[in-house]
Amino acid sequence: MLFLAAWFLLSDAIATTSSTAILFAKTQLHMKPWALGMINVISTLAGVIGAFSWAFISRHFGLKPHQTILACIGLFEVIPVYGLLGYLPFVQTWGVGGLQQPWEMYPLAAVYGFVLGGLSGYCRSVYGELIPPGSEAAFYALYAITDKGSSVFGPAIVGAIIDRWGHIRPAFWFLAA
Repeated sequence: MLFLAAWFLLSDAIATTSSTAILFAKTQLHMKPWALGMINVISTLAGVIGAFSWAFISRHFGLKPHQTILACIGLFEVIPVYGLLGYLPFVQTWGVGGLQQPWEMYPLAAVYGFVLGGLSGYCRSVYGELIPPGSEAAFYALYAITDKGSSVFGPAIVGAIIDRWGHIRPAFWFLAA
């Protein structure tokens, strides 16, 4: 059950990052619908590559499955931290970095997809090892419920942050936490 609680929070963070990124791209970077669609295509393709690459990466560095999950979570942090760079005055003067330009969304979409491709596979794999034999159907149903059912808390908090501060960039602090 501890793993399910952690998965609940992680799944919410993943969904919230995705929805916040698209909202940020649309409202702050003024990206057109076709450009937002490209973000989805890039993250999906990177996810496929990540799903196959993480097994190699894990073997190459001698990582156990739970260590691979932690590595993915660590890499996932690149996304909100990169958005927070936009607060730094010297980054602002550059005019690029910290999500100031629309094109910056594309490499972040690739990172998101690549990490998610490995993370989802390894989380499911580790969870499968924890399930008591003969109870697979019930436990995977709980896994699916916690995956989809968690997607309400993060967006609600991001909405409250936007309501309070008047713009979306402060939500990166929440996503990085």
